[in-house]
Amino acid sequence: MKPYQALLFDLDNTLLDFTASETVSLERLYINFFKAHMQEKAFYEHYHEVNDKLWGQVEQGLLTPADVRQRRFLSLAETAHDLCPDELGEFYEHHLGHSAPWFDGVEAVVHELREHYQVGIITNGFSAVQAVKYELSGLKDWCDCFVVSESVGLAKPDPRIFDLALLQLGAMAADTLMVGDSLQSDYRGAMNASMDFCWVNSAGKGLPAEFETPQFTVQSVTELRELLAKPLTTA
Repeated sequence: MKPYQALLFDLDNTLLDFTASETVSLERLYINFFKAHMQEKAFYEHYHEVNDKLWGQVEQGLLTPADVRQRRFLSLAETAHDLCPDELGEFYEHHLGHSAPWFDGVEAVVHELREHYQVGIITNGFSAVQAVKYELSGLKDWCDCFVVSESVGLAKPDPRIFDLALLQLGAMAADTLMVGDSLQSDYRGAMNASMDFCWVNSAGKGLPAEFETPQFTVQSVTELRELLAKPLTTA
């Protein structure tokens, strides 16, 4: 195993279970605002179609997180004339920040890794929402850097957001391992920044042909303890 000085983690669906928090938040949003206006299945399908498209455009550098906040509830709000997109967004983001659990076993492993490596986080998201997760998760007490796309005006996979995190850590790209679940934002960003990558592939997905095999693949961050403990081997 190559010796690393620092570990950079994605936050959502890498350390914290974003899917679970999103499900809870959307369920509360539907019950409070949309149940009287549309079928539940149609609500979820519409939200995910719009949201996924907008965040995809953020990753392409075409939109900012602020654009996502402004646009993602516009069409849903039109289903009832008395709904305000801003109010929907505030309600959703509040619950999103307050319902983000750690994946099983991950907190203990990352805390242990912190004893041997500098640990940082790069996340595409809203500053206020991610800050709540950062504090409630306990990461704030021992994480060495926390970089949020909205706060710095950059988003993964732009290599500049990785450079900013490295600057805060005082680490070099060659000595840093990026760990994340997204091939588009995390892996492509790591490649753009000349950084090794560990793919957290919890769903066991196949690797698209457009990507070369990453340096490491795990199903959970809990596997990093053993992975990083392996001795360096030479051919």
